[in-house]
Amino acid sequence: MKKYIIAFLAFVAAQSSFAQETTQLKTQDQIMPRWCLDVNYKYGVSGLNFQGLSLQGYNTLNKPATGTSGTQGDLVSQTSYFSSKKQFSNGSSGGGDISIGYFFNEKRTFGIGLGLSYFNFGNTLSIDTFHVEYERVDTAGNTSRQIITSNNGQSKNSGKITENINATNISLPILFKYKHKFNKNVGVSVDAGPVLNFMYSNNYSTNAQFDYEMAYALAGQSNGNATLSFDPTPSKNLAATDWQITKAAYLAHDANATNMTAYFNNLRNQGYNVGLGVQPNSNSGTVKEGFGYGGLIQANLNYQLNFRFTFVIGGYYYTQFNSMSNSNKWKLTDGVGSYSSMLNGASSTQTTSYGLNIGVRYFIGGFSDVDGDGVADTKDDCPTQPGPEKYNGCPDADGDGIPDKFDACPNDPGPACTNGCPDRDHDCFDDKNDNCPDDYGLGFHGCPDRDGDGIPDYMDLCPDDSGTLENKGCPFEKLEKLATQILEKDNSRVIVQPSEQTSGTYLPPHIVLSTSVINFDFGKSKMSKESDDKLNEAIDVLNKNPKVILFIGGYTDNIGSIPTNLLLSYSRAQTVRQYLISKGVDKNRIIISGNGKDNPVDNNKTPQGRAKNRRIEMKVLLPLE
Repeated sequence: MKKYIIAFLAFVAAQSSFAQETTQLKTQDQIMPRWCLDVNYKYGVSGLNFQGLSLQGYNTLNKPATGTSGTQGDLVSQTSYFSSKKQFSNGSSGGGDISIGYFFNEKRTFGIGLGLSYFNFGNTLSIDTFHVEYERVDTAGNTSRQIITSNNGQSKNSGKITENINATNISLPILFKYKHKFNKNVGVSVDAGPVLNFMYSNNYSTNAQFDYEMAYALAGQSNGNATLSFDPTPSKNLAATDWQITKAAYLAHDANATNMTAYFNNLRNQGYNVGLGVQPNSNSGTVKEGFGYGGLIQANLNYQLNFRFTFVIGGYYYTQFNSMSNSNKWKLTDGVGSYSSMLNGASSTQTTSYGLNIGVRYFIGGFSDVDGDGVADTKDDCPTQPGPEKYNGCPDADGDGIPDKFDACPNDPGPACTNGCPDRDHDCFDDKNDNCPDDYGLGFHGCPDRDGDGIPDYMDLCPDDSGTLENKGCPFEKLEKLATQILEKDNSRVIVQPSEQTSGTYLPPHIVLSTSVINFDFGKSKMSKESDDKLNEAIDVLNKNPKVILFIGGYTDNIGSIPTNLLLSYSRAQTVRQYLISKGVDKNRIIISGNGKDNPVDNNKTPQGRAKNRRIEMKVLLPLE
């Protein structure tokens, strides 16, 4: 689990670095209050280690060489007389903390906090075996060699002593805080800092059992008292030179150990500190540790639930060091039935824990107003741009009643139906997309249709009389009369004779001076930029020859209905006409005609042929006088 926590911390660090370059995200932190209250629950893996386990509490002895006398108080070799291979088994830990924090910088991303932390740790501590020999004065004042060996009565690992430890810790964390929001709801936070311990209590229980043995030297009595025996080999005569109350001495006389336990119990009742397989009078207790210090780091992903509450989930790592004050006086056991936890023999301990962190952050106090518009940032849809409260704090630069964030033309006033863009004729077609920006029209891209015949006025030869598309928007009888009037008035006009050819175009006598073609995309009447050269050539000819006129005929391919193609072909011719007029050409010198699919220049059965048929033809004409 530890490697996952380290990977998560690295991820948070990388995201925090990225965040420094994202201006918009910094704003999300600025809008939150500076004060916060954090409540976290932690669950994970705990570990325990300690230094020490010294024998200084025992008055240890040294075995002299054969034929020499021993000296009381000499140090016993710990390798020979004391084996304590320490083993630690990780357990579980749980707890939580509460802290209050303050974010002090302008962006409100860095802060400091003070809290209270509670942890409960479960661990197992063991040593393989325990054996010690030391000088001890018995209740009668006689000096003896006291021999104590662990013996739990098991056939395997009979010397192993195990303590199950349940520790409780209350400490004071001093935290440096960092937070960053990626957007309105999601962000990260990191808390890290030193921890000061002011209460650490270990409750333990043990399986320990011990054999207590003693050895006296009777031959060298002084003033009637027995002296210490240094002879490790038991005498067959228990009352000869030495008196050894040991299992080895008893088995030398009774290999079957018939009444050995009863023998030791009887002597213990007489006041001797001996016994076999003796359990402590109490196999549980409490060990309190001294001053401690450590550190805590926790990194979380945050999700803001509302303006006040944020849910956090992530990982933590905690470690703490404690000193032990009585290790130089420690004895695991001395008198029969006594026991002191192995923790008492340590000079210092280290506790670690890492795992899952889940919590809630509650923001305290008023919310900021970064843009100073009087609308709190939590209610401000534009927290960095001042705006009135009626628009939730968003500006309206052009004063059209549409906030800039929803206004397609924020610097030019316009109605709501055009998303705030100008509309001179008030037909809800914004001017930039209105084909007739100064004439009110509800269809045809903002162009009017006064007679309601479905043909916009700019394409309708009879805009006040309803007609058909085939008759260019005129009733048949009026189209025929109109043609006669035009012919009588000016024989250089396009005359359509529906009675002879519906889509035909007839011109008065003329000479064709030049012809050019411009092609269009399928279904489109918009010219491409490639058309400019040909149009400019036509403009140049018209400017240099005031008597000539320009005939523009529009055509389509054969795809689509007759009315659709007629309207599209006329629209193509009209597009070219409008361009030329915009360049200064007199509109009376331009004649247009829409011919639909008539007069193809190529085969409509192939895509290439249809592409050539989608065209306008510009003919420069010199009318015959």
